[in-house]
Amino acid sequence: MVRDGAGWHKAHRLPTPANLKLVSRPAWSPPWNPVEPLWDEGREKWLTHRVFDSMTARENQLVTALTTLAADPQRVASLTGFDWVRSLPLNAN
Repeated sequence: MVRDGAGWHKAHRLPTPANLKLVSRPAWSPPWNPVEPLWDEGREKWLTHRVFDSMTARENQLVTALTTLAADPQRVASLTGFDWVRSLPLNAN
């Protein structure tokens, strides 16, 4: 499980199953956070330079963005496939 290093995201007594390894990223390191490029893509392609008539219209556009990204796993992988992510041992038991 990957977690960021922000102090407010750390549990003092987090029980960790034996088959789970915690990998911490430094706090304040957006370039290492895989979700940041997804937000950038969403803002750039679906939300930028637009004025929405309502919050509902903005939410609908966000749903369109997320649905489009979810339907394109190769695109998501190209945006989030940092070296450290690809090097994680993903052995599900």
